[in-house]
Amino acid sequence: MPDGSKAWTSFFKDKQLPAIPTVGKQALQLLKSGDYTYKDLAYLINRDPVLSFHILSAANETKSAEQPLSKSVDHAISMIGLDALRTVIAKVPYFKPDATNIRHFYYLRALSTSLMAGYLAKAISQYRPTLNTDTLFWTTLFCGAPTWYLWRFATPEMRLVRYAVRSNGKGQEQAEIEILGCTVRDVGIEFCKHLPLPELTQQCFKLENTPSARALVNIARASRQKETPAVPEDRALNHLMGSPTFVPLLCNLLAQQATHDWYSRATLRYLKILSVYLHLSLDRTISIVHQAAATVSQAHPIPGVMAPAAKLMLPPREYINVNSFADVTVASLIAKAQNAESIQQNRKALQKELAQKELIREEPQKEPQAVPDATVGNTVKPPPIETLDAQNTPPSKTPQADKSTDVLVSNPETQDQGNIDQGVEIETGRKANYTLFKQLIHSLSKQPEEFADLHEIMNAAVQGISYGLGLARTTVALVNTKHTRLKAYYTAGTRKNKELGTFQIDLTKPNLFHRLIQSPASIWIKPDTNRSTWALIPPEFKKTAGVQEFFLMSVFVGEKPVAVFYADGGVNAKPMQDWEYKQFKQMCHAVTQCLSEHSLKQKQE
Repeated sequence: MPDGSKAWTSFFKDKQLPAIPTVGKQALQLLKSGDYTYKDLAYLINRDPVLSFHILSAANETKSAEQPLSKSVDHAISMIGLDALRTVIAKVPYFKPDATNIRHFYYLRALSTSLMAGYLAKAISQYRPTLNTDTLFWTTLFCGAPTWYLWRFATPEMRLVRYAVRSNGKGQEQAEIEILGCTVRDVGIEFCKHLPLPELTQQCFKLENTPSARALVNIARASRQKETPAVPEDRALNHLMGSPTFVPLLCNLLAQQATHDWYSRATLRYLKILSVYLHLSLDRTISIVHQAAATVSQAHPIPGVMAPAAKLMLPPREYINVNSFADVTVASLIAKAQNAESIQQNRKALQKELAQKELIREEPQKEPQAVPDATVGNTVKPPPIETLDAQNTPPSKTPQADKSTDVLVSNPETQDQGNIDQGVEIETGRKANYTLFKQLIHSLSKQPEEFADLHEIMNAAVQGISYGLGLARTTVALVNTKHTRLKAYYTAGTRKNKELGTFQIDLTKPNLFHRLIQSPASIWIKPDTNRSTWALIPPEFKKTAGVQEFFLMSVFVGEKPVAVFYADGGVNAKPMQDWEYKQFKQMCHAVTQCLSEHSLKQKQE
């Protein structure tokens, strides 16, 4: 995928945002009837933000050098004329929303968030007569345009940004830079060079117009629950609130937080800032915002997306750090897995397979098929996995490379499948739940459609290795697009060693990780692994891991390296076992297979 604002803008250049066909069809019918006014057309088209975006963009692209940029759809329609309007509406790509399509969902939710911001700006303008309602609405709405493109055409990357912020505690901009190569604001600045948005919208993306976090906190402190807040004495804060970009930016920030949780501390902070800006009590401000949510929900129902007003009825979110799952959370995961297992009791074929004490399916090794990168791949066969260090350890201790596309490896040490969890705990001292492990393996390899994208696939694998297989610490590090850096993103069990959940490896240097991404491979590092192999491990990673024994395995889609899996038994843990290594590799096999299936599906779409 692209890396940096210019690359993203170039990537979006030939792509068009799709619209829901309802308003477009009605507009064409109205034009055909001849019984309309410009006001009627504008009122109808205003109901669809994407159609409005295309019309306003067309007007600004065709204007003369002397004409100002169009600020609203009403103005844009008068600029391009009816014939051009008919052409634009007919050429807009349309799609039928599918509630099961994760790209559709996040794209539509981004539109809903922008509409919420726009209607909030409208509501604010009623209390500030100096603000032009139409200009403020369209400026605020189109501030979300770069985000629409990102959520529609870069859904996995945006979900990864969201995951890094919500679950790994990263700052928004830090997560965007690490994953996108730039901030969303940078994309917006570059975006405006090629697609002229309203001038005030363009100003909103500039760094000098973005209020600092400290300034926003200082404004929020002046808010009062029941009383009218005092005007801040700081002239800089008053100047900031008087800026024409302040309201559009504040509305978008508030809408984004409210989309996630109306009752979060961040949402409350922006409500306080708005109360100071409006010079109203916090209670009165909250009432205004909730009324705006009700208005937009009634005016713009979006299929498959919960309306902003409906989200007001949801309780506050429970925030769970993925690095510190509590016992109750693990118990919940186990209960869900056991319930899923009982539901599948009627699958006789699966029952027969799970009862076996050997590989469920063995196939002769086949030549790997060439596959393009993960976003446009066209195969579902994962390549064979090789063991890097097989020659460095005794054959009895190191399993040889798997020569089959196995689905599940049963524990060869345990004869009683029903008591496998007890056997595991007695032997290694590590807590495990094989029911959870089996269910996740089965879902990844046999039912890839259950996972929306890479984000959900990696999350499932981490849960399977940590809470199913019972290995104490698990991390999945992703390979960047240029194959120059490995960065940990998905992790479990690293609460006491946060560095292991956030490590980075330079892949331009000759080291073990560099070798792992050259071809699909796995390795079991032990205290008696030879010195030459230990020397390949970066010193900073040895210090970060703090253990002498761990598993590593690279995951590919075709010829493209996607991730490296790491797992260990924990500090001062009992030695890791052959069967744990086999099951660890089996989970990585299942991830490879699931990613390949998704790659094929994306190409078909």
